[in-house]
Amino acid sequence: MKKVTFVTAKKGFTLVELMAAMAITSILIIVIVSLTNRGVDIWRTVFQDVRAMGQARTALDLMMQDLESMQVRGGNNFQWLDVERDSGLLNNKSMELGPKGAQASNAARLIFFTTATDRNPPMMSGEAQVYNSRMMTRRETIGDINCVGYKLVYRDQILDEDASDSYNMGFPVYALYRNLIPSNRTFDDLLGKTDLSQAYKRYEADEARPMNFLVENIVEMTLIFEVEYRERQESQNQNSTAWIEVQPVPIIATGKARSGTFRELEIFGNRINAESVGGRNTDMIYGTVKGVTINLSVVTDEGMVIVDQVRRNRRSAPKPEDFFRRYTRSYSQRIDLPKPN
Repeated sequence: MKKVTFVTAKKGFTLVELMAAMAITSILIIVIVSLTNRGVDIWRTVFQDVRAMGQARTALDLMMQDLESMQVRGGNNFQWLDVERDSGLLNNKSMELGPKGAQASNAARLIFFTTATDRNPPMMSGEAQVYNSRMMTRRETIGDINCVGYKLVYRDQILDEDASDSYNMGFPVYALYRNLIPSNRTFDDLLGKTDLSQAYKRYEADEARPMNFLVENIVEMTLIFEVEYRERQESQNQNSTAWIEVQPVPIIATGKARSGTFRELEIFGNRINAESVGGRNTDMIYGTVKGVTINLSVVTDEGMVIVDQVRRNRRSAPKPEDFFRRYTRSYSQRIDLPKPN
């Protein structure tokens, strides 16, 4: 008699179960991918913030050191500081502040005297030889005061090429340049001048030299000086003139030409000239500059890619308010200025 063996069939998944499992897996994958993308976005934003903060900190720290050591000698008619709004519309296209449709709207040019920690900047070999020779013969007269100029430039500082034309294959950036004039040239050419801006013109060509590059991605620089002065006001009770104390008074040395802004601020040894939109403010002539606030706007690397695409005509320029809200970070630093000697 044959032995009969019964085989029990294994039960598999039904189509409904497979579809349910696939749906659950798909949902989990979507959630994981979404969380991963969100994490990458957060990391990118944090990285951009940290990098922008580092760039701003580099610029603010050096400007703070220079301004804290600013030199103003009282009792003379020599000019010690000049700050003015920079339109960026210079003959040299490489000096323009951005491509058409993506130009910086706020920029200041700053020139003043300071006892810089890096007193004498690097020079060419021939310049160094002449300088060392003059230092040996005039050591007692040259002193330790340097003239320094700060300026925003849109330029390819690596290739050192014109940045305005779309044919340029480099990658120009908004950059802050610091032009530190050696103490011997400061002594010979710039100290004791009644028009510092005019005397400084011979050094304007050196402003955008690669050796003067400070930090990239600085798209805007606004300087707000605080001036303490006495304002003359007619008394209501009698025909006499009363003097009242007004402090502080912010002077916006850059920005669009509108009421309350100033085109230029000049500090002399015996007066202050503040050129506003409506003319010179005569009340501030005998005031005192107490401090300055530096406002810097830094463009993120992602924003600079968009600017370069605009420069190459690969996309239209974004709305300024949208661009600055998304791709820029703003930083400020207030500095107390020393009293005139």
